[in-house]
Amino acid sequence: MPRRQAAASSKAPRASPSAAAAASTTAAAPPQPAAGNMVRNISVITLVIGGPYALYLGYMWLHLQSGFLRSPVATDSARQLLIVGTQSSGTTGTADGLQRLGLEVSHESSDATWSFARDGTVSWLHGLRFLRRPSDVDEHAASIRALCATFRPSMGFHPAMFRVPRRGCSYRSKWDGCWRAECIDIVAAEWGCALAEGGARCETPFAASLLQVRHPLRTIESLAVKFCPSLDNAAHPHLSAFLRAILPEAGWPAGAGSCLETMGWFWARYNAAMLDAHEARALPEQALP
Repeated sequence: MPRRQAAASSKAPRASPSAAAAASTTAAAPPQPAAGNMVRNISVITLVIGGPYALYLGYMWLHLQSGFLRSPVATDSARQLLIVGTQSSGTTGTADGLQRLGLEVSHESSDATWSFARDGTVSWLHGLRFLRRPSDVDEHAASIRALCATFRPSMGFHPAMFRVPRRGCSYRSKWDGCWRAECIDIVAAEWGCALAEGGARCETPFAASLLQVRHPLRTIESLAVKFCPSLDNAAHPHLSAFLRAILPEAGWPAGAGSCLETMGWFWARYNAAMLDAHEARALPEQALP
């Protein structure tokens, strides 16, 4: 009888080696983290990264757009003061000083929807309103396309500095086709608008406009540190292309010219254009009623 039981047991099905190995692996594998942990980690990361940005947006909306603390300031609402000057002429310090006095004066922005610009603006590119348009229509259009061709870092220019984009461009995108089209519209409208060329008027009016001038050598030194790879070589291509587009009739030196030449020519031609606007009684503009 024991032999028959042994024989019977020998015919019983046995687990295959692969099944046994799988069972062994399953038994030996450490417990996997729960799906809830992954969701929690993603939530924490999202909160850490997106939380401060959401707070910033909420703060700006509450103070500038909600109407709870004060009336919102529209793009075409009158402001008190515009100060223009070349880059590196000390406009950042001027804006800081006015802000310490309690004034809502923004640097390089007149968009009161997303910046504290209720009282005024200090900006070199807002001097665009005092520049005469090129006499040649095709040259003027080419200059606008050149200014809006791409985003150029350190130039202190982006169409968002003038107003909220009317095409619904995303602020999360630094530059794309939407911002390029917005740029063309804004530059075309702003260029020479304070001179009332072609019957145009500036969308954002200022009661007074001032020109800030720093000693030319100090200004050129500061610009050279920012834009000159070396003093004898040409200026950074972004700067050279931008300046030649915004001052196309400035009589730039033939060829690329050295970086110092470009800086000096920029200082001279920009301030000359602002003084011409002053002689035309556009800088400062007439007081608002």
